[in-house]
Amino acid sequence: MKFRKKLKKLVCKSLRHPWVLWGRKDYVFILSHMRSRSTLLSHILGSHPRICGYAEMHQSYETPVDLLWLRHQLQQRGEKSPVGRFALDKMLHDAQILSPSICDHPHIKKIFLLRPPAEAVKSIIHMGHTLKNVAWHTDPVAVFSYYNQRLQTLGNYAKRTKIPGFFIESGDMIQRPGRLLDALSAWLDLEAKLQSTYSTFRYTGQEKHGDPSANIKAGKILSQKSDYTTIVLDENLLSAAHENYLSTCETMQRHCVTADSLPFQHV
Repeated sequence: MKFRKKLKKLVCKSLRHPWVLWGRKDYVFILSHMRSRSTLLSHILGSHPRICGYAEMHQSYETPVDLLWLRHQLQQRGEKSPVGRFALDKMLHDAQILSPSICDHPHIKKIFLLRPPAEAVKSIIHMGHTLKNVAWHTDPVAVFSYYNQRLQTLGNYAKRTKIPGFFIESGDMIQRPGRLLDALSAWLDLEAKLQSTYSTFRYTGQEKHGDPSANIKAGKILSQKSDYTTIVLDENLLSAAHENYLSTCETMQRHCVTADSLPFQHV
């Protein structure tokens, strides 16, 4: 949406409901890639009473007006008011831009989430064959290209930000959710801790809003792994992507907070 049109709508909104745009405004952005378990994380976060939002909003953040627009959009959905709460969005594609000034905004918390390519790429391809709505999702070369480029972008975000984000390796959400969620609660300064159970919402399980599979409707973290044994990946492409993953994880660990880097007594 063009800047002037967006600003005009925000002005009109503020006249009718000024509490949506006034007062302290905090944000949580999940910066990740497709099939990283970002929907699971966003539902856990969005179920907390101090956080509003759980789905992908498909918008860029280049100016403070875009941040206010997010609060407006969340208010329009009507499931939970953003007033006095963190407003949450997740960004999985390079088409959604996060400008340097917004990336270093003092009221924005950035969570980086990465999943190894052997799991993420197979999951994208499986989703592509299941939904049959995006052609490149079934093309392994195109999916590897997306994955590698997205990791490069996420690594650049982590390196250039002056305010460290919080880095999560996707598997930790399954293997040690208690420690991870306690650390994340402390980092976000939440009085009530995040829980491994979560609410389902209006757009839970719907395409274009996050994970469209039935698993996300369980309302809890599921430990069983999906069976992608029928999907065979090119070993050279997988090896290159895994090296990229390891390198990006090292970048994240140098520039971000992790569950292990937070003092345990503060959790």
